[in-house]
Amino acid sequence: MRRYIILLLFSSLFILTGCNDFTNAEKVKAPKNKLIPIKGTYRVESSDYIKDDLMGRSFVFKEDEFWDGVDRFNNITYKIKLVDMSEYLLYGYKIQNNINKGREVEVVSVLSGGNFLYDFIKVDSENIMVIYNNKLYRLKKTNDESFNISSWKRSIPNLKKI
Repeated sequence: MRRYIILLLFSSLFILTGCNDFTNAEKVKAPKNKLIPIKGTYRVESSDYIKDDLMGRSFVFKEDEFWDGVDRFNNITYKIKLVDMSEYLLYGYKIQNNINKGREVEVVSVLSGGNFLYDFIKVDSENIMVIYNNKLYRLKKTNDESFNISSWKRSIPNLKKI
């Protein structure tokens, strides 16, 4: 008799847990941080490459918008990671950089609608770097203000997650 009661108890527990709705865990969202790591306007100042279409291009960073000099993106999120600069460049992009060996920097990934756009290396408060087509470019801050970029070039409202 005792076995039947224990068996009945366990079977009812399995049945009842099967009826529960566990979809609430999917509705949990990450907190929204309004303090973005890179804010303002940065201009491509130098590169190790002679003629390139990225030279002189400006990048504008706002809380919810990003402009790469050609396209304007909405629904922007930023992800930050702290890395060793020389190891990040070597293992991520096969770029040798022994000058900054052992120096920890912030790498800021820019995403639109969950899709990756760019990785920026924050060297200091005035200088960042970007890797574009396996080339390293240095950018310098030109403006602290995040001005209205809504009228600039073409707008890409939301990239759909693939």
